[in-house]
Amino acid sequence: MHLRNGEHGYGVVTRTLHWATVLLVLAQLVVGWTMDPDDSGHGRGRGRGGDSGGDSGGRGRGRGRGGDRDDGYDVLDGSFDLLDLHVLLGLTLLALAVVRTLWRLTTPLPPWSPTLTAGGRRWLHASEVGLLTSLYAMPLTGLVLVVAGDDDVVPLHVAAHVLFYVALAAHLGIVVRARLLPRMLGRAVVTRHE
Repeated sequence: MHLRNGEHGYGVVTRTLHWATVLLVLAQLVVGWTMDPDDSGHGRGRGRGGDSGGDSGGRGRGRGRGGDRDDGYDVLDGSFDLLDLHVLLGLTLLALAVVRTLWRLTTPLPPWSPTLTAGGRRWLHASEVGLLTSLYAMPLTGLVLVVAGDDDVVPLHVAAHVLFYVALAAHLGIVVRARLLPRMLGRAVVTRHE
């Protein structure tokens, strides 16, 4: 078992950081789309019908959408709801992005997969940069949105999500096309020489 990347492929640390990020992003997206649009934190769905708006008796989050409940975001008010979980996951993702960046700067990457073309290498690199950038942009804009109550940040938060989905689609497309999943699962890739 190799901790660091090398000729063998990706090391345990890189793979662990990768899959932890995948799981956290999935959890974050589920929580984000489950949260109530009035930010009460009760979780009735993001505008998918039902009585999810208006004054539902929940605590306000300082974005002025819940009637007179504009009392600001207060994580120390004694309760824990979906918005608190969303913020906690966002902070964890931001910390994980920092760790991944530091690890990437101090650990060489393994050799490129022989299944990748030169164009595939460029696209894979660009998609990874886009994904890592969005791992900074989504939580940072979300924190400004929640903590400062600044609705002007909503377009930036949405743009960060668009960047994420575009980069993810490109990344997954390359991974599938070049059969790269075994490398990130830690399985040895056997190449055929004809």
